[in-house]
Order: sequence, then C-alpha cells, then structure tokens
Amino acid sequence: MAIKDYVLLMKPRVIWLLILAAIAGYVFAAAPSISITYIGELAIVGLLSTGGSAVFNMYYERDIDAR
Repeated sequence: MAIKDYVLLMKPRVIWLLILAAIAGYVFAAAPSISITYIGELAIVGLLSTGGSAVFNMYYERDIDAR
C-alpha cells in the first residue's frame, strides 16, 4: 500500500470538520488571549488522533465491511 492509501483510510474530509469544530471551541473558550501556537498544536493533535482512530476502526471492522 502506498502512503496515499493510508491517507484515504484516515477519511480527511471528516477529520477537517472535527478539527474545525475543535479550533472554534478553543477560540470561543480562550477569547481574549488566543495563541496561534496552540491552534497549530490543536490541529496537529486532532489530525493524528482522529485519523488514527479512523484507521484503527477501518482495520478492526474489515471483516464486517467485506460482507
């Protein structure tokens, strides 16, 4: 499998919606003192955690999906 295949397993369109929601929550919660560094870290951590869980879910349910 190529890297492109693994990226497709992460379902990037869904992930970006989750990251956008997390960033919006951070912006509203930390209103007067927003840090661009924290937003970047939040985006990276969100990408890795949601992508990893999506890949694990696809791998774990591969027998169900084959039916």
